[in-house]
Parts: sequence; C-alpha cells; structure tokens
Amino acid sequence: MESILLTQYLRPDGRKEIVNTEVEDNIAEMAAGVIMSVEVLRTGEVGIWVKYPDWEEEDELHDVATNGPGERSPKNILSKLIKECHRIGRRGNEQTH
Repeated sequence: MESILLTQYLRPDGRKEIVNTEVEDNIAEMAAGVIMSVEVLRTGEVGIWVKYPDWEEEDELHDVATNGPGERSPKNILSKLIKECHRIGRRGNEQTH
C-alpha cells in the first residue's frame, strides 16, 4: 500500500484541505501526475473527481461513492477513476464518455 494526496473540499464553505489515502501500489503509480479531489456531499455520499492538469474541465472524470465500506466505497471508486484516467492518458480532450 502506498499513500497518495487528494484535495478534500470541506463543508460548509468549500475550504480545501490536502489529505492522504492508502491505495494499492499499482494504483499509486497510475495516480502520478493526476489531480484528485473529493467532497462529502449533502446526501452523505462522496463525490470524487480526477483529471490530468492539461485536461479541460469537461473532460474530468467523476463518480459518486457511498460513504463507507463496500463495492462503491470511496477507495474503490477512486481506484476505478484513477485506472480510467491512466487508460485515457493526457489526451483528455479526445475522450468520449
């Protein structure tokens, strides 16, 4: 397991805090150079966004996780998004989704 950094937006005012989370080593390698952010939504779910710095805003990948363990846990969704981001690469404006 390896630690990666994310920006967490905190309620109620969206204040930013840099946090870390542990992911599998291969996911951490794929996350190199990726901008990642998370926010606990008013529903209690967790919004997760990932992108490369040169991607346009509309190319950013995002998903919503349940705030707890399980298949749709924040860690699992973050890993899924990092893999997809890595698969697409730095050509974010060419992706289709």
